[in-house]
Amino acid sequence: MKTGRVFAIAVAFLILAVVGQPSESRADYIVYDNLGPNNSYGPGGFWFGTFNQETALAATEFTPSASGYLSSLVLGMWHSTGNNNVTLSLFSGSLYGTALWSQTFINPLGDYGSALSINNLNGPMLNAGSSYWLSAASDSTSEQVWDQNNTGAVSSVAVDDYGEGYYVYNPDVTLAMLVEANDVTPTPIPATLPLFGSGLVGLVGLRKRLLEK
Repeated sequence: MKTGRVFAIAVAFLILAVVGQPSESRADYIVYDNLGPNNSYGPGGFWFGTFNQETALAATEFTPSASGYLSSLVLGMWHSTGNNNVTLSLFSGSLYGTALWSQTFINPLGDYGSALSINNLNGPMLNAGSSYWLSAASDSTSEQVWDQNNTGAVSSVAVDDYGEGYYVYNPDVTLAMLVEANDVTPTPIPATLPLFGSGLVGLVGLRKRLLEK
């Protein structure tokens, strides 16, 4: 076999081996959903931002049905007055600990009847059966609304901060939310190893042949 052909085949094997190296595959799946049929939700809920001259945030508790990394959220949330922004924070167990994840979104909210949809969050691991709280807050010059769900579930509350601590009220309302998670896993690689080895063998053989000339 001619030297040029051996070289071309060896390089091709190496390229195939590199292209076939493991990549991350991501499968999103719903771990919590109380929005209602066709992702709808009911009116009402809680205001957050500035309300009656006090700073307020809305929060809801949820328990994932499966484990995975937080990947996306759909919230029945809309903009009322002031700056259109919202800071979402995720807590484990209660609202009084350190946030597992927190991010501020600028101009994300539509008018009443729209839903806030956020993807590609790359958030923390959610464990099936564990309790988490998601809170929403705005700045002191704005008001936003997080609507209630329409599935009849009862497990969540809202929170006011009056400068003296947190006060819980209206525990009979569950806020509208859908949570997705993903499980990132590498693809198998054994099939690429023979290609990589064949390419190396070919290049070694080519080098030996060139040295013998």
